[in-house]
Amino acid sequence: MHLMTNGQPCGKRDGHNGQHASKESWEKQRVQHAAHERAMRAKHPEVKRARDARYYAKQVTERLVEQCLDPLIAENRLEKRLERQARWRAANSERLRGYGAKWRAAHPDYQKQWRTKNPEKDREYSEKHPEKQARYREEHHEEILARDAAYRAANPDRMRLWRADHPGQEIANHRRRRARKLAAFVENVLDEELRIISDGVCVLCNQPLDFTQSYVLENRSLNPWYPWLEHLVPLERHGLHKRGNLTMTHAFCNMSKGTHTLAELQLTFNED
Repeated sequence: MHLMTNGQPCGKRDGHNGQHASKESWEKQRVQHAAHERAMRAKHPEVKRARDARYYAKQVTERLVEQCLDPLIAENRLEKRLERQARWRAANSERLRGYGAKWRAAHPDYQKQWRTKNPEKDREYSEKHPEKQARYREEHHEEILARDAAYRAANPDRMRLWRADHPGQEIANHRRRRARKLAAFVENVLDEELRIISDGVCVLCNQPLDFTQSYVLENRSLNPWYPWLEHLVPLERHGLHKRGNLTMTHAFCNMSKGTHTLAELQLTFNED
């Protein structure tokens, strides 16, 4: 053992003790590295998935190249393998869905955290897959109602501020609720979009729409010239609440049309 001038042992070690210290240090570093890797994977799951996909493709390609010694053939085999995997997933969609449900049950907070971190991606996915939203609402209808009611009751001030800041969204939400009651397909369409779609003209009387009109008159009755949402094919006739079936009319024109379609209305005018 090496000694310092004061007789105390220095940091240097030799023989078996030095090897033992080296192994302990290496083991400590390995544990720290593994913990850091797990934390990074949990924090950046999309990076992990992309890296795993690249690693898998690289490993498979290298093995195929070693087997056939031809990169073109290896690439062709890799494409065929990926096609087989896609076919298997399509044929076993129920099994995969079960695996996903089991994983989500074991990690209940993961999706909430992901949506909080990625609001744009979550909104984009919801717009691309409206049928999944509809199926979820149908399967968890009572749960959604209870959760929304509890949130509104616990946050009255926040709800009041939100309604004041988002009048168009509040109206759109009311329209979607009405459409859902009639089991129609529902798409989130705001008044700003409807103004562009209608080109500022009532589709029924061909007169301009005045978007400065108030919802009610001074006597608290409905303003007949208020711009009103119009379903070209009414919800009662299994029309959909989506772009292509929505425009704007005067409130009076909308109520006069009733549950008729535009074609039926035009036919009635022609007969008269």
